[in-house]
Amino acid sequence: MTAAAAREVPQWLSRGVALHQQGRLPEAQALYRQILREDPGHFDALHLSGLIAHQNGDAAAAVELIRRALVINPHEASAHCNLGSVLQQLGRLPEAVASFDRAIGIRPDFAEAYFNRGIALQALRRWEDALRSYDRAIGIRPDFAAAHCNRGFVLDKLHRWDGALSSFDRAIALDPGMTRAWLNRCALLRDLGATERALESADRWIGIAPSDPCAHIARGNALTQLREWSLGGASYDRAIELSPGCGEAHFCKSLALLQQGDFEKGWPEHEWRWKNLNGPNVKDPRHFKQPLWLGELSVEGKSILLYGEQGFGDVLQFCRYASLVAERGGRVLLEVREPLCRLMQSLAGPACVLRRGDPLPDFDYHCPLMSLPLAFGTRIDTVPAQRRYLAAEANKVEQWQTWLDKTTRPRVGLVWSSGSAMPGGHRRDIPLAELVRYLPEGYEYVSLQKEVRASDRELLHAQTPILDFAERLHDFSDTAALCECMDLVISVDTGLAHLAGALGAPTWVVLPHHPDWRWLLDREDSPWYPTMRLFRQGPTGVWGGVLQQITVAIKTLHAV
Repeated sequence: MTAAAAREVPQWLSRGVALHQQGRLPEAQALYRQILREDPGHFDALHLSGLIAHQNGDAAAAVELIRRALVINPHEASAHCNLGSVLQQLGRLPEAVASFDRAIGIRPDFAEAYFNRGIALQALRRWEDALRSYDRAIGIRPDFAAAHCNRGFVLDKLHRWDGALSSFDRAIALDPGMTRAWLNRCALLRDLGATERALESADRWIGIAPSDPCAHIARGNALTQLREWSLGGASYDRAIELSPGCGEAHFCKSLALLQQGDFEKGWPEHEWRWKNLNGPNVKDPRHFKQPLWLGELSVEGKSILLYGEQGFGDVLQFCRYASLVAERGGRVLLEVREPLCRLMQSLAGPACVLRRGDPLPDFDYHCPLMSLPLAFGTRIDTVPAQRRYLAAEANKVEQWQTWLDKTTRPRVGLVWSSGSAMPGGHRRDIPLAELVRYLPEGYEYVSLQKEVRASDRELLHAQTPILDFAERLHDFSDTAALCECMDLVISVDTGLAHLAGALGAPTWVVLPHHPDWRWLLDREDSPWYPTMRLFRQGPTGVWGGVLQQITVAIKTLHAV
């Protein structure tokens, strides 16, 4: 580097940083590149070029540039922290945590590094570790509103709800306009059954931020949970008025319409789930060059890819439409996750069952399974409610019969835990210790759960009459065969309930007071499953009353 260039570099860097801070990225990048032409090992120019690459969405280039900078100066904590953020964006979470750890090792008072480390650990579902990171960030910066908010989210996941509410309250006190803190607070109150408090919280939020569509969505969610359908719909409409492209408002409105049985209006609104950026409802939107099929075009002689988009239960419920597509002359390719592949071989309609992740053959159209009710214009009275559309393998059923005890007692299959990671999923679960108290004698009880919570495992094996074959349940074809050996299946709202219903097994589903939309309102039957009976928790949110009803019903159904 010439002497003249050496004198210019600090000025170029100063101007570049100023432009960078103003958001004038191309101009700042040009100056950084000018510096690097004169001095390829210039730490700041490499580091800041990496930040611009990150801001422009080129994470791979950002990693390369920041790592080159760190070779020159491995003791710069901010560079390690920024590298961790890019690695986190790439989904390389353990590497991100290691980068944040290096930043903290250099600067033990680096609150942002602890905060970002908490986010990465949260994504890894290492809740206790994430909590400790947020606590360290708050210890360094007590006014760190975002850390208080994230701390509340983690405490919610740990079922420490009083602490979660306190953290959301603290975040709001520090930053009254923090949408995420208000959103989490309202959602938690609804999940806890404190719906009136959730409504009050939403109203307070609207008072502070009347133009925030998320506040009106939160109000709509509380009102619909209180079955104030008209007022709830008006709140969703207000959110849409404020932000016409707000996917969450349309999506939440769709759930309210569907729960009321208004399928005509509900299914079109449900398509907004793809743009519901604030929720986990669509795990992995797909993008294909082929057109989306929603029933308007002829599929005669065409191949169409149908695929699951959400949980196992959603696939089990809506795969029934594959046969209807095939009846229109389409060649159906059904793609599902591996645990469902073998069971789906029994489904009428697909010409081929594909495992998610494998290369796809050529096809003409595609449609996610949960869009098929819209494609077929499904209404309550036109649900394709086949009594049985999936079947277990005969040889597997025979094998289970040899493993099960020879008995003349009626066999009852049990599922008491949903294992759901969805918000409010814990409300579906029944504590095993409570369930056992209501199981009448004279029956053989069999766990149908592949995954048993650690808190239930010891009780299940030591103090209950429930047989457990979890180690022999490798995929849904194994569970389906075990279901076939049951006289009755009793399940909370989980994929196993849909499996039993699809098999045509006598199935009782135990629902929380505020159930998922697909179970509609107040009725004891399901239009989706002819062999299913619904038992609904009372407004108090406790299980004792509904479990007592089930005890009586078992004795009535199977007098022993």
